[in-house]
Amino acid sequence: METRAVSGHGGAGAASQALHKTRVHHMIDSDEPDTGDQAGLNPLDRLRRRYGVMRVNVVTALVCFTIFASVGVWLTTVYRLGPQARAMAADPAAAEAFINGLLVARLALVLALAVSVFLVFYFGFIRPLEQQRRRMKAALDEASDTNELDLLSYWYERRSKQLKVALEDNASLRKEAEALRASEETDRRLLDSGLGFSADALVLVDRAGVVRGATAAALHLLGYHDYQLVGKSFLDTVELYDASKDHPEEYRVREWLDVTLQKASSIPEVGMFKLKDGHGKDHDLLATCLCVTDSSGHAVGGYIRLELADAGRRELPKAMSVSSRKDPMTGLLSKQVFESRCDELVDIARRQDDEHQFVFIAIDRLHDITAKFGHWAGEETLWHVAQAVSREVGAVGDGYRVSTDRFGVLVAFSKVDQVMDICHRLRLAVEAHEFSWQGEPFDTTISIAVVSLRPDGEGRRGLLTIANDLIKQIQADGGNDCRVYAASESLFERRRNDAEWSDWLFTRLDGGFGHLISQGIRPVLDDHADLRPWAEVLLRVEDDDGVWITPGTYLPAIERRAETTRVDLWVLARALELAKTTEGFLSDHAGFTINLFGASLDSPDFAKDVNRIISDSGVSPEHVCFEIDERFASAHVSTVRGFVEATRPTGGKIALDRCKASAGLGALRALPIDYVKISDALVRRMLVDPIDRAHLDWINDAAHQLGVKTVATGVEQEDWLQELRRLGVDYAQGVRVNKIGPLMV
Repeated sequence: METRAVSGHGGAGAASQALHKTRVHHMIDSDEPDTGDQAGLNPLDRLRRRYGVMRVNVVTALVCFTIFASVGVWLTTVYRLGPQARAMAADPAAAEAFINGLLVARLALVLALAVSVFLVFYFGFIRPLEQQRRRMKAALDEASDTNELDLLSYWYERRSKQLKVALEDNASLRKEAEALRASEETDRRLLDSGLGFSADALVLVDRAGVVRGATAAALHLLGYHDYQLVGKSFLDTVELYDASKDHPEEYRVREWLDVTLQKASSIPEVGMFKLKDGHGKDHDLLATCLCVTDSSGHAVGGYIRLELADAGRRELPKAMSVSSRKDPMTGLLSKQVFESRCDELVDIARRQDDEHQFVFIAIDRLHDITAKFGHWAGEETLWHVAQAVSREVGAVGDGYRVSTDRFGVLVAFSKVDQVMDICHRLRLAVEAHEFSWQGEPFDTTISIAVVSLRPDGEGRRGLLTIANDLIKQIQADGGNDCRVYAASESLFERRRNDAEWSDWLFTRLDGGFGHLISQGIRPVLDDHADLRPWAEVLLRVEDDDGVWITPGTYLPAIERRAETTRVDLWVLARALELAKTTEGFLSDHAGFTINLFGASLDSPDFAKDVNRIISDSGVSPEHVCFEIDERFASAHVSTVRGFVEATRPTGGKIALDRCKASAGLGALRALPIDYVKISDALVRRMLVDPIDRAHLDWINDAAHQLGVKTVATGVEQEDWLQELRRLGVDYAQGVRVNKIGPLMV
């Protein structure tokens, strides 16, 4: 504001000065008459006004010079005539005086000439130059004032713009802050709502260990009210003591949560503690902390799952009596939900003559990714593909995790053309995604098979078989493609082949061409007197030319024909007979283990048949251990639980096979498992990949916290065995431990 006032006031003065300078410049330099006011000026100034200062000064100087020069010439003439005058003068004294006068006049003339020269030089050169200098200085001063004014105006405009931008940014920041507050409030409400719906004992903490939320089950277990726990440090409020000490009450736990969050690891941390609840009662507590990280890998908080530990049989919580609708690792719907929905759509298609689409998705070369980068790289790939499936098909259908590395999508009341567009978008999205593991990129593609559910089409099992066969054809051709199944004679050809494989297998089993071999499972430490070795029984079938055929050749056909129970019961009966007749086996070994098909567990009479065969054999059920795949157990907890409840009370043992994912912890908690068999994929990479080693260590620790023994499979080298000893694994299985076991027929 002050700048504007000065500029406005100075504008009139500047205009006046400019007018005055213009008139002076005109008076000095102009050749034109000046018609300005001439009153009060002397004649010389009027001439200067009229003809210009320089011209008048020069003319005046020339006139003066002429006059003085004329006088000088006259005096000089007189001076030159002086001697003659002296000679003619009668009076010498007068002549002398006359001569002296001439000398004085001469001196005066010289002085006048000097003055004239000075005046000419001053008025003709010095004064005009001085006036020119003043004019230039005035012009420079005026230009400087103008430049300064322009500069001030420039900075004023710039500061105004900056102020305007700052005000706009401030308004934008206020809006963003309001949006963040609203989002925070929404997230808080969603968190409270989500925690309210969960029946598990969960506590949510931030990265400082301060409680941000807790489920009703957690508050009840800990013996606190919501206001007593939320907003306070978890370990400072909840009294946890180290259960591994002889006197736990002397060892208060205060750093377990901080250490876990500082690791920022995706692997859960398990701990066994003594809990003194809010009512002063003591409990044995199993706590599992899962760290939550941001996109840069820094911890932002974590979830603590609490469970009262029971050294005896662990009952399934009511909240887990029905399997979760979602797969815990991918977030897609579970296999059980898929089976129910698929059966429903098949029934609708047959009753209402409608058409639906089943999209079957498989990750190409997932085994190569796992073999090169480790198990967790494969899990990460599965997760990213699952998110892509959820994004691309979420608006038109439901995504499911159908098997370990297979996803499915059911799109009701749709045509093939509509679904194929979505499939191509999904395939391109996965292909364009930049997959990497520990900074090393790798390419990932998917193969997609589309099968229509029609009134005259296959049921769920046949649908999966068709889709799986089509996936194999796509991957055999290089993968990364989408294809639609076209019904042809190949379906009937495959069925005929399956029937032939079934006849071939059971004819040989009944004809004495079925063989059992075994591989030893031995304690890692020799001084473990309480651990007795086991032997895993494996099936081989002899062909006509005497070659023993591995199960991978014929079992897919048996699974498609739903005849797995016959195979499992045959193996069980022969293994019991072999164990009973092999001298010293039952006295030197804890028993034998056999693998069960997941489809066999779905059979309602399978558990009864198992108990009957064991009872008829005369072998104690304590010598029999049933291996169940971890993925199947995690996805079908209720099915597995039914089998376990029917067989374990007789003394039979249960092992969780190929355990390599944290999802298996749910099965460990929910089922009375006796053994956990750690996947060979983790064992092979534990010395080269610290993440796989940490994951193996975590599985071993979690199993031991629950009173479960661990078995490392696929042990092929001595240094692997030494590392397993350091980690405290109970058993080892593999060619380094034993190639051929004691049971063979």
